[in-house]
Amino acid sequence: MAERADRQATGFDGAWRWVGDELVDERGAVVARESNDVLVVAEQRLLIERLSSRFSVKVRATAGDGRIFLAAQDGLTVRTLAASCDGRAYELVRRKSVARARTIRAQGRPVAVVRPTRAGVSIGEADPEEPTGMPAVDAAFLSWVCRLVDQPRALRPA
Repeated sequence: MAERADRQATGFDGAWRWVGDELVDERGAVVARESNDVLVVAEQRLLIERLSSRFSVKVRATAGDGRIFLAAQDGLTVRTLAASCDGRAYELVRRKSVARARTIRAQGRPVAVVRPTRAGVSIGEADPEEPTGMPAVDAAFLSWVCRLVDQPRALRPA
């Protein structure tokens, strides 16, 4: 019971999935929503800027209170993305060169797995038995970035 309370305190718990412009939890409750390059997670609003060029991916989001969230490719390909969410460092690594699933690592430890699905993108804990410590806003932003990079073009956010 205490373990469950600890997980809920971190914000990210269980498995979430993007359905259209909404990130929903296992019960179907909306966790986050993206509209017109604004990502809303609980009471937090992040203004998203896509700074990508033809050969590189870079996304920056700025919270209303000035906190910065960044994600960019780490090298010549998008196999590895480096991210920073208000100073918390993450690495988003594709498991295989051709696979679209990514493992999100924090301090070298897997904390979440992101998988494209037919309907959108899902994000789940890397180990359901161990709390991730990942804030909900980080999970929402990072899964949104994976959605932008890894989904087929027809399903990507506009």
